[in-house]
Order: sequence, then structure tokens, then C-alpha cells
Amino acid sequence: MSSVPVLHQLFFAEPAGRFAFGHVFRSAEVFWAPAEIAERRDTGSWRCDLTDHDRLTWSDTVYELFGLPVGEFVPRELAVARYSEQSKAVLERLRSFAIKNRCGFILDAAIKPDGLDNQWIRIVTIPIVEGGKVVGLHGLKRSLQALNSRRPAGSGSRAARLVGTD
Repeated sequence: MSSVPVLHQLFFAEPAGRFAFGHVFRSAEVFWAPAEIAERRDTGSWRCDLTDHDRLTWSDTVYELFGLPVGEFVPRELAVARYSEQSKAVLERLRSFAIKNRCGFILDAAIKPDGLDNQWIRIVTIPIVEGGKVVGLHGLKRSLQALNSRRPAGSGSRAARLVGTD
């Protein structure tokens, strides 16, 4: 994987010593491989249309991550309410920065899906730019538990150790 210039980093402490972690990047090519993603059951795609009142479009996997019925209309406010307060604060700051500066971001965030235990997800966000203006955001959401279940014991990532999912 090539090096990605990080423009901005945000860290916020969560209760119990966990962290919401995010950073902003300029180059999406390093992270975006739709053909590979389509084959992964643990990673879902999403889109937020800024020109249509932040209308969300989710793959089945994203619905499952949030514990919501597949295909149900989900207002952005309902989705954001599922994030912990600290993760929500980081999400909103990164989102605003990304829209203003036409750049993407990655965020490890805590969510509380309906009927499920708290969990950590990784969000990769890439802007959709038309005429020099961001008209939408799209990307991937993936459970960090799913990500770490493939690693041999004791070989977890630094981010997973920070969020306590290792």
C-alpha cells in the first residue's frame, strides 16, 4: 500500500480508555477497490447524497452493522444517534472538514446497534465531487471485530489495541 499523506488527525477518549480515531487524506485510490469489497461479507458500502437532504443508501451489511432491518429508510439523524457521543463529535468534525476541503477520511468509531452490544467500526469516506463541489459522500463501513478475527492471536493492529477489540 502506498503512503497516504495525512492532513489532519483527531483522537478523542471514550469511556473505559478507548478512543475514537480519525484522519483525513487526499488520495482515495489507495483505499477504494469496489470489486474486492463486493466479495467481502463483513464490509458494506454506503452513500450520503448531500443534494437530497443527506439521504443515505446502504448495502445489506451496513444495515446489519447498525442492527436495522435491511431496506428500511434510515434518516441520517437516526444513524448518527447510534454513535457514542465522542465518536459522533469526531464524525461530525471530520465530515465537515471533508466536505469543505473535498477530501476523504477514515474513522474508527463506537456504535450501539439496536439490540446488540456496543461495537467498533471502521468508516472509510470519499467525497463525490461535481463541478468542484462536494455533492455526496460514499465509502465503506466494516466491523473492527470482523477485521481482527482474521488475525492470529497477539498480532492485532495498533488501532484494534487502542479500541480494545483485540
